[in-house]
Amino acid sequence: MALQDYMTILENMGAAVFATVDSEGKPRTRFANVGVANENGIFFMTKPGNEFYTQLQANEHVSISAMSNDENGIQAITVDGKVREVNQSYLEDILKDNPYVKDVYPDEEDRKSVVALQVYEGSGFYMNLKEHKNDTFEFSAE
Repeated sequence: MALQDYMTILENMGAAVFATVDSEGKPRTRFANVGVANENGIFFMTKPGNEFYTQLQANEHVSISAMSNDENGIQAITVDGKVREVNQSYLEDILKDNPYVKDVYPDEEDRKSVVALQVYEGSGFYMNLKEHKNDTFEFSAE
């Protein structure tokens, strides 16, 4: 499969577990929505000042895991990569089809305060249990 195939699968999975480390070096996880995933990386959002944002600012490394179980069988993707904040113009695409936005940020003003982030380089592992398939992939955006 090509890189875009893995990214499309990840984007369609939606909610994923994002792992970071805190100031004491302890692992921290939380669910976040993968807004867009393509050849330019993985795009998501969070609110400045929360623990997730603070941890990403202190250490750009992140690990993302997501899984689906549908007509294609059980598929899982894990990505280890580096994150950077990107221009707010990316928010429109990230928010466009996000089913969780109105639940997490019900107020329009809250949505205006979030920041867009990009996993700009990384490596991933894909597994499909139905097809007994494992593969790895890498990506790097400018």
